[in-house]
Amino acid sequence: MFMTRSPALSTSLPRAGLVAALALLLAACGADESPTAAVNANPADPFSGSPVGVAQVPGSTQQVETRIGETTVYAVAMPTTSVPVEVAREHGIERREDLVMLRVSGRRGEVGNLTSVPLKVQATATDLRGQVTTLTMEERPTAGLVDYVGAVDADLPDTLRFDIRVTTPDGASETMQLTREVSAAPGPAGQP
Repeated sequence: MFMTRSPALSTSLPRAGLVAALALLLAACGADESPTAAVNANPADPFSGSPVGVAQVPGSTQQVETRIGETTVYAVAMPTTSVPVEVAREHGIERREDLVMLRVSGRRGEVGNLTSVPLKVQATATDLRGQVTTLTMEERPTAGLVDYVGAVDADLPDTLRFDIRVTTPDGASETMQLTREVSAAPGPAGQP
């Protein structure tokens, strides 16, 4: 069974990529804002606090990276509650424990001098019941670079398996897979 992403995201998700662009605007007003612009001091990703385009926890099943020629592709999945409140409010991101965002990034270069690589990204999420959801991956600017972002609803608790097909401009492609466990945060005093 195939489903599309949640209608609740149709108006808020397009603004999600603008979150990190704010960091670039504050750090480098007037800089070249093209998707392939080099970023000399890669700003912190407002979603994770790590440098943009760099995997936060190497080896984690909740994020993966692969090389396709000279391009490193990073994929990370996170509940939208991971987005800081002030960033979510400013950019209209719906923060829900049961809404999981997938972000895929193509990068070339070294940390401190990364450039974006345009990608074609296709992704599905499969839950524990075997229900498959096709994600709409939208191109979003992130701190002077480009990411591809999609989201899927989850019935908590759940484990989502993301199957991601990435193709570079020269036609080289790779399939990536990652899993993300999602559950409701515990209530006060350890109560669910």
